[in-house]
Amino acid sequence: MPVNALQGCLLMVLLVLVSVYDIRKRMIPDQLQVAIACLAVLNDSWVTLFGIFGALPYLCVAYVSDDGIGGGDIKLAAATGLILGLPASILASLVGLFLFLLFGLAYRVVRKRKGRLALPLGPFLAAGTITAYFVK
Repeated sequence: MPVNALQGCLLMVLLVLVSVYDIRKRMIPDQLQVAIACLAVLNDSWVTLFGIFGALPYLCVAYVSDDGIGGGDIKLAAATGLILGLPASILASLVGLFLFLLFGLAYRVVRKRKGRLALPLGPFLAAGTITAYFVK
């Protein structure tokens, strides 16, 4: 099995675990994020390590707002960025946040909810990461 296929399979398994855990507990365990970050050693170029900067927008939003993006989401963006590289990390964020927005809007319409809505971001970031991984 080629290294990229192994990395992709392990990444998908870990992201499914992240998604399930975040949906059930509303948190992402550090162990899963460390495991995802460790997959970066299978990259064929050290340049992808700059993908960690893809987490900066999440960090800025968390810094200026009291609630919303949690530390687990920031760490997930950083860990997946190490694997994806900066351009693909940005793509993963755009896809994940777009899916998050669509789901949130649909949820509000179906449930007829108003006001603040707390949804886990991890599954959407995971979907964006998987998309970006296979696009790159």
